[in-house]
Amino acid sequence: MATVTRQGVPMQEYFQNWGQVLGQMHRLTKTYRPLSAAMRRPGMAHLGYFYRIPVWRSPAVIQAKYEHLIVDLHALPKDADSYGLIHFDFNDGNFTVDYDNGDITVFDFDDCCYFWFMFELASAWRAGSAGRCTRSLAERKDFMDRYMGHVWKVTPARTR
Repeated sequence: MATVTRQGVPMQEYFQNWGQVLGQMHRLTKTYRPLSAAMRRPGMAHLGYFYRIPVWRSPAVIQAKYEHLIVDLHALPKDADSYGLIHFDFNDGNFTVDYDNGDITVFDFDDCCYFWFMFELASAWRAGSAGRCTRSLAERKDFMDRYMGHVWKVTPARTR
């Protein structure tokens, strides 16, 4: 994850704004209704994301575990609070930061699809852990606890 910050502003603002924008997008998609069925975005399976793993080259025990995980995944609830339209590629390469006020503008919605909202929180987790694999487990855990604490932080919405 790039460490882009505004001059004199703590990195925590960036993490908080990341989480705020993600939450705003998910709230807005809960009420979104496409104009027609033909305009509805597909479910995530069209991207083949979970099916790109070459498990068929793996030992049978890994293949079986993988298939079990896919079945479990599809059994998760798909209610309005857990499942809906997501960006699917929400990372700091697909948004810009306004250096005057810290606002984030998101772009690159070509992969948006219906999937579990938690996927994007897991993606934020993955982005936050990038480049930290050489640090000790305690250092990584401490950073990720702080990082995700900021991403999850709920702050009053700013007026524009």
